[in-house]
Amino acid sequence: MASICYNNGRRNPSTQYAEANDMSNDTLPQLSEREREILRLVATGATNQQIAAQLNISANTVKVHLRNIFGKIGVVSRTEATMYAVRNGIVEVAAVSSGNAAVLSESTMPPVDVSPISSRSESGKSTDKVTRSSPGQARWLLYAGIAGGAILAFAIIFGVLVLLQGSTPSTTQPTVVPSPQMFVSSPSPVWTAHPALPFAQRASAAISFEGRIFVIGGATDSGVTGSAWRYDPSTQTWAPLNAKPTPVRDIGAVVLNGKIYIPGGRLTDGSITNKLEVFDPALGSWSERRSLPAPRSAYALATVDGRLYLFGGWDGTKVCDDVFAYDPTTDTWEQRPAMPTARAYAGASVVDGNIYVIGGENQGQQLDINEQFSPAKSGDSAWSQRAALPEPRSRFGSSALSNLIFVLGGVPQDNPLYYDVRSDSWRAFEAPQTPLGEQPAVAVRDASLFVISGVLNQNNSPTHELRMLYTVVLPAQ
Repeated sequence: MASICYNNGRRNPSTQYAEANDMSNDTLPQLSEREREILRLVATGATNQQIAAQLNISANTVKVHLRNIFGKIGVVSRTEATMYAVRNGIVEVAAVSSGNAAVLSESTMPPVDVSPISSRSESGKSTDKVTRSSPGQARWLLYAGIAGGAILAFAIIFGVLVLLQGSTPSTTQPTVVPSPQMFVSSPSPVWTAHPALPFAQRASAAISFEGRIFVIGGATDSGVTGSAWRYDPSTQTWAPLNAKPTPVRDIGAVVLNGKIYIPGGRLTDGSITNKLEVFDPALGSWSERRSLPAPRSAYALATVDGRLYLFGGWDGTKVCDDVFAYDPTTDTWEQRPAMPTARAYAGASVVDGNIYVIGGENQGQQLDINEQFSPAKSGDSAWSQRAALPEPRSRFGSSALSNLIFVLGGVPQDNPLYYDVRSDSWRAFEAPQTPLGEQPAVAVRDASLFVISGVLNQNNSPTHELRMLYTVVLPAQ
């Protein structure tokens, strides 16, 4: 069996890797960390829109990065880029026990070089001398052969997906297209515990930027807070930042042009604000932009093509159906077609340029509604109905990985669910050992979700990473 994994740079001691001696990472083109992030996502089959949504950048920015990446590594297609990533340890192939199953997963394994071995003289030139392989070398060659077969199979599968992606509308294409010769499992969850946020808080805003997780504002046992924290998964450390000038709860955050935008929220005295405050991670400072057209908290928030979209929420007197769009370039708000259903405490996630507004509540009654908003359309045609939640739910954390939208925590139930946009269906999956609670904060980093628990009355907020594992079984040769 061959495992194909995506590298975050941490070693898994239970897996052994073959090491080639004819290539060093020092000789590879210098890709930035952002370019490596994008290359890893390309290898998963993600579209430009999906990559943009997961990294909180515009689709045009993704195109620019891909053009630079292709130029640096000397490729002309996504398939070639994927194979380059496999060969050079950005996406890894690990040889394990014999069999015919290839396992694709977001992982934390170290890089592996699968370059061919050549015999070299002391001068460094290749020679044609034939030498007898030791048992260790023979095993290495066997593993390399298995790995090479897995790479070829992966390339064929990926090539088919790319061709299908080019000829099929993005709203209907499957993540993986099984053939009579291939079996693809349903995704399986992998939960990993991370160091907890040092303070217990919920109803916070969470967002990922340049590989780090930012958690801002929310509620603690002592009341509403403006505290801001940054978590670095590579060092597994939390660091305090300059607090938000206006402490608020029931908020969301998006990244636009390298800055974190947080609109509205509920103040310490229970009133609702219309302020739009912006955090600059590079400077560590806050500023204020044009206020919302009306006070709002407990809204759903998303970004598409460099614009912020805010859905519904609570204005202090009623649950709203308004939709506001904000353009950071012109610092202006505009009203978009209202939601068919007024609600607060819903979730909003982006897949293929469409925003899915899920669940929520109206005057205390939880809802199971799932409505799709298409920003490119106007009027009533901008909204359409999709498969409802298995049960009504509100006050949950939500985000998307590829074509799956996750609903985590919440009330009245908190069991994890995901919605498959391609099949328009819902599925429950295993929860972590620690409860996710009410209003957990969720952020996307690469192909993982980071979830900060919303359970209060304790000393900290447990933090988990969620990855989804797929298994592809190939026929025996």
